[in-house]
Parts: sequence; structure tokens; C-alpha cells
Amino acid sequence: MRDVGFSELGFQTYLLLVFVDSQTSTSLLQKIESAAFATLLHTNIKQETVDIHSAYSARYLKFLPEHLIDSLPVMVILDCQEKAAYHIHTSGAWQDEIWNLMDRIRSTPRREELLNALVQSYCVLLFLEGEDPQENKDIHSILDETMEAVGGHMIHLPKKVADPPRKISVPRDEREQEEILFWSIGLSDPSQTSNQGAAVCVLYGRGRVLEPVLMGNKITRDRLIRLISFVGQDCECSLDRDWILGRSLLMEWTPEHGARITQRLGFDPDHPMVRAEMRRILSFGTSSSWHLDDSTGVAGGYTEIMIDFDEEDGIPFPIEYPKALSGFGSSSMDDAMGPDPFRWLWVLSLCIAAVALFGGTLILWFSHRRDI
Repeated sequence: MRDVGFSELGFQTYLLLVFVDSQTSTSLLQKIESAAFATLLHTNIKQETVDIHSAYSARYLKFLPEHLIDSLPVMVILDCQEKAAYHIHTSGAWQDEIWNLMDRIRSTPRREELLNALVQSYCVLLFLEGEDPQENKDIHSILDETMEAVGGHMIHLPKKVADPPRKISVPRDEREQEEILFWSIGLSDPSQTSNQGAAVCVLYGRGRVLEPVLMGNKITRDRLIRLISFVGQDCECSLDRDWILGRSLLMEWTPEHGARITQRLGFDPDHPMVRAEMRRILSFGTSSSWHLDDSTGVAGGYTEIMIDFDEEDGIPFPIEYPKALSGFGSSSMDDAMGPDPFRWLWVLSLCIAAVALFGGTLILWFSHRRDI
């Protein structure tokens, strides 16, 4: 699952809508479009110009704040499902700040740190600190215990990953600077983040968010381990592909990042032959809304299935899970995840080995007696 997470399969594209009208300067619009093309070239966001008086604009006008209709141009980021929008605040001095605005959309310090950690690590635990210092301290302890428990079992993973899960914390005083990060992981309106408490989410691959984002007292060691266990899951298992390949961070993925992950994985996850094999593997799974087309790997078709979710926290129960992440020496975790499904294979293998050894000994003994 981690390897598939680094491919472009199911990777989502955001929209940067630039609302204009007939009064918008042609030279300004050209500068905005040029800056967007140059700055956002390697990101998963595509710029589109929307003339509010055109028929095409009807699809997007609901995302334009009414109080800004007379202050065009206006930039709005639209999420991949075209359900949530984030308004880019400007001072109105477009000529002076357009390149800085595009650069802030492209990346921020924490998003860059996240990307570098994801290339190296099994996954990342992103901790968005809240107002309560004691709560933050307690959650740091929970995250440290979780990483220690998982790190002790990394050697048993089917494919070796050098580094265990890594924790990245965003202090409360950085929330304004990292509003796009907060918004793209699925939290509510970033302008209201000052009223939100602590949150933790699990990210893997090319910035994929393994939902749900845990908030407040939902942040527990057992819930985190249950989520983390899916990252090492075998992709042939019966998991919902919409959930596995779901929400992606708004981020920049350069050729340098691609070269680094190719070196670490030992293969290029975006090579046509590798992508074809990944599509084949993913086709064995289930999906609540789509399947991967054999030729293009894009969403298509429709099916309805039943997914077993925990009613309390919205995390699906794994039908199978990596041996490396079974238990962690916690009875509560054994209850949550179930016993090791491969234990009987080890017992059977030992029995067969014992019978073979005993049989071989008897054969040698009879042969020796016959020679005498």
C-alpha cells in the first residue's frame, strides 16, 4: 500500500480559480497565468481563469465570496471533489505580490518538511497542536509511544523501510502560516482554526491522508496503530480503494523527489509497466464508488458494497493486516486487531519439519542396521 501511495494512481488535482471580468487588465491576467504556470508546474493544482460573465462560470460562481465580486481578480482554491473552497487573501497590490502568493500556494515550510519525511519514512504522524499545553504534552507522549511500538516491528515488514513513522508537529503559532496545509487535510475553514483543538492525521506515500483525522480525545495509541497498520497492508486485500487512495495534500512533487523515491523503493512507481501492475493489483480490491480502468487507470464505473467501519471513530477494520503490526505487546491492541492470522502456518511448518527430521533419522538408522 505504501508503494502504491507514491504513484500517480488516483492522485487528486486541486483547482486554482482566478475570477475575472471585462474590467480586469489583460496584462495583469497574463502575469497571473504566467506566474501560476511557472510556480505550480510540479504541484497537484491546476490554474483556471473564470470570467464571471461567461456561461462557463456558472459551475464555479458559488465559490466566489459575494462581498468580493466588486474586487476582482479573486483567487480561490477548490478541493478535488469541488466541495470546499479556500479564498486566497490579498492586499489588492497584485503586481507586487503575485509571485509571493503563488509561492505560498506551491509550498510552505511544514509541507516541505512533510514531503521530505514521507520519502524517507514508513509514514508521518502530523500533529496540529491545540491551545491546551497539557493536552499537547499528553498527545506528544501518545505519539512517541505509538512510534516506539511500531518501530520495534519494522524488521518484520514484507518490504524493508529504513525509517519508522516520524512525528511532525505544527505549533499553534504557525497555524496562520500553514492554513493551506490545515485546509487540504480536511479540517474546517482555516480562518476558524484558532477555535480548534489538537488534531493528528496519518500521511503516507505522496502526501496521501489516511482518514479520519483524529481530534481531541479520539487521539489514542490504539486508533493510531490501527490506522498505521493499513500502510503496510498487502494491496490485494479487500480494502476500499477510495479510502486508501483518498485525499491528497496540496503539495509540490518535483523530479528530484521522484528520483529520491525511485532510489529508495528500487523501482520507479510511475513507470508505465509498474503502473499497469499496480492497476491490476488494485482491481482485486473493492471501491465504494469507482474502479480503475485497465487502460487509463482513472475512475470509472459504479458499484455498491458494504464496508465494516468502527461506529465510534470511522476507521475500517482490517480484514487482513501485516504480521509486523499485529499486537505490539498490548492486550487492548490484540482485542482491536485480532490474533495473528499467520500463527497456524508457523505451527504447521514446525510440525512438518519435526516429522521430516524424525523420518530422516529412522531411514538412516535402518540403512546403518542393514549394512551391519
